[in-house]
Amino acid sequence: MELKPEILVPRLGDYLVEKKLITAANLREALAHQQMALQREGVKLFLGQALVSMGVIGKDNLDAAITEQILDLRQALEETNRDLEKTVLERTAELALALDKLAELNKMQIRFVSNISHELRTPLFHISGNLELVLDEDMGHLNADQQETLAIVQRAAERLGDLIEDLILFTATKDRPLKLHMQVVPVCSTCEAAMSHLQEMGRKAGINLNLDCPSFNVSVLANPDRLSWVIRHLAENAIKFTDKEGSVTIRTCEEGIYIVFAVDDTGIGIPRECFEEIFEPFHQLDETISRRYGGMGLGLTLARKIIQAHGTDISVSSEVGRGSSFSFRLQKA
Repeated sequence: MELKPEILVPRLGDYLVEKKLITAANLREALAHQQMALQREGVKLFLGQALVSMGVIGKDNLDAAITEQILDLRQALEETNRDLEKTVLERTAELALALDKLAELNKMQIRFVSNISHELRTPLFHISGNLELVLDEDMGHLNADQQETLAIVQRAAERLGDLIEDLILFTATKDRPLKLHMQVVPVCSTCEAAMSHLQEMGRKAGINLNLDCPSFNVSVLANPDRLSWVIRHLAENAIKFTDKEGSVTIRTCEEGIYIVFAVDDTGIGIPRECFEEIFEPFHQLDETISRRYGGMGLGLTLARKIIQAHGTDISVSSEVGRGSSFSFRLQKA
């Protein structure tokens, strides 16, 4: 269809009436003329064509009116664009200010968590030190009930110490990469040490712990303390989210020049759409999980940071109700 000026301008008839170039009666007659031409001859006339063919308005006057209306429309569009640009600039400035405030709040949060963590360290050090003295009976003999009670307090203090260290590590690496000193680390002995550390936790939870490490004489290049921490944390997480009589397995296998470390469980599982969400700091998939299983929601965040500092990443596979597997691979030493 050939484009005409009157196609591009809305409500041409009303505009012509407003400019007193035609009357309202002329407009009604032209609309009727359009309808009649369509019904009788099958010809679709534009309004301007109908008005000119009826002799109501000359073509020059019609073109001038259409041109004037287009110019009015263009001016209105330019004014709207200017208003829009002004609004965009204002919103951009507001967004930049909000981002600056958010960055400052983030820094304040990090400073607060860091200060609290370090302040908690000192009293916890005194608690742990005196507990050891009492448990070693340097302060006098303890009966069996006292020994058991103080042992529970000691485990709670150790757990609190672990949480404080996690907070300190998180704040230390929040805005900068984690730097690690790499060493040659034996694979199986590291996994065995982690398994030994978890025996009591697994026994209390009624979980079957398994170790599958066939590569007895293989080592990897890693930071021994951080690698051990990651394996233990992944296994602790697996125990925490696995029901009684379920199983948790720490396993390794060789893939060319790499060793794959994996922790498998038969726990509650994770929806596929939440695989990235679980690595966000201070985050649980829902508040009911936080209440039931506890935890600050920092462990997986730190585990990923540590493994990424080794030049790789943690992979997740899971099926809701059937269990999960967290794995990563490190190069052989």
